[in-house]
Amino acid sequence: MRRLLVFREVARLASFSLAADLLHYSQSAVSHHVSRLEVEVGTKLFERRPGGRALLTTAGQALLARTERLLRDAAEAEAEVAEIAEGRSRRIRVGAFAVASATYLPDAVAHLHKIHPNVTVMVREGESTRLLQDLEEGALDVAVVFDDLHQPLPVPYTATYRHLFDEHLLLALPRGHRLATDDVVAVADLAGETWIGGAGHTSKHTQLLLNTCRLAGFEPTIAVYTNSFLLSQRLVAAGVGLSLVPEMSIAGTAAPNVVCRRLDPAPTRRVGIASRRAVGEPEPYREMIDVLVRECMRRLNEQPPPVSGDRYGG
Repeated sequence: MRRLLVFREVARLASFSLAADLLHYSQSAVSHHVSRLEVEVGTKLFERRPGGRALLTTAGQALLARTERLLRDAAEAEAEVAEIAEGRSRRIRVGAFAVASATYLPDAVAHLHKIHPNVTVMVREGESTRLLQDLEEGALDVAVVFDDLHQPLPVPYTATYRHLFDEHLLLALPRGHRLATDDVVAVADLAGETWIGGAGHTSKHTQLLLNTCRLAGFEPTIAVYTNSFLLSQRLVAAGVGLSLVPEMSIAGTAAPNVVCRRLDPAPTRRVGIASRRAVGEPEPYREMIDVLVRECMRRLNEQPPPVSGDRYGG
């Protein structure tokens, strides 16, 4: 890390001597650090010019961009570790898939705020696979995620996972569709239809769609990928394609000109909460994480997703 710091200052000042003065190093020490870094990366990082000037090469410019991020992340990590060690940490970082962040998570955060009013909760939405990666890398403390029963997500060994419930996905289709009046739609009858997928080809929502169709014997044609439930519903209403929607997001209603029907067989996803193991951290910090996790679980147990045979949207 020290070599990267020296490299950054030489690049910023375009001078070995000025960087040496700033860092209180000898000029030979600065040159040594840069030379060793060039050996490690296997290429020249500076063009040495008369008068002691040092100009970045193309490789040096590429390394500088990453160096700035690395040094910034290192400084933030050092500050965070110091806060935790001294019991001063007043922040919890929560990640959740889109539907979860819009339904029960606000109540859970509100409850945490009542108990710990000085705690800052940082919430961001994301795809479940990415959220678990961030949890493993220490960028999140809690992640509300879902996965496919046929393709479970790998939970990091550094995390504790709590299963909440299994949730059926419904079929969203335009009100004028040939199958819109059926109470239950057979997945096999949807061969040849066009679909709205999740955030991308590898997203868990898209994988659920692919698995559902493949188990019925056909490959779906996906016209649009999006992680926006609202946009997905609007595209369905416009006749662009059909989509799978979680029961939790419907809550008994559907977007105008869109109806939701149950599928046979019913695609199902598992919803759960993963939290970072707080080994060796101060008791207040562990308690804050536990409060948030318990409240999420309590809210979901009080308001489970609908499981009746009701029709949605007409």
